[in-house]
Amino acid sequence: MNNNTIASIIFYEIRNEYGLSISHIRNKTRISYVREARQVFTQLMREHSSMTTTEIGRLVNRDHSTVVATTKAVGRELDTNKVYRNRYSKMKFNIESKINNV
Repeated sequence: MNNNTIASIIFYEIRNEYGLSISHIRNKTRISYVREARQVFTQLMREHSSMTTTEIGRLVNRDHSTVVATTKAVGRELDTNKVYRNRYSKMKFNIESKINNV
């Protein structure tokens, strides 16, 4: 499956879970729920695509170092926040199901 299709699937899941459009995620805002959605998107892209951190960063209007830092932030949240972990796991399951069924 190509990276654009994977990105579309992940954006779809983010939109359903957080109620945000692609333009919200690409926005420079640092509002916590938008930042969280953006971080989850970048982490899921790192896990499911073959895109570089620079390419993923372009999708969310950030640079590669932000994408790398996001991995650490998401990891910390997954380790310490059960609600976050459950939400992330649900999205990841939905994404993997769609990827495997295409």
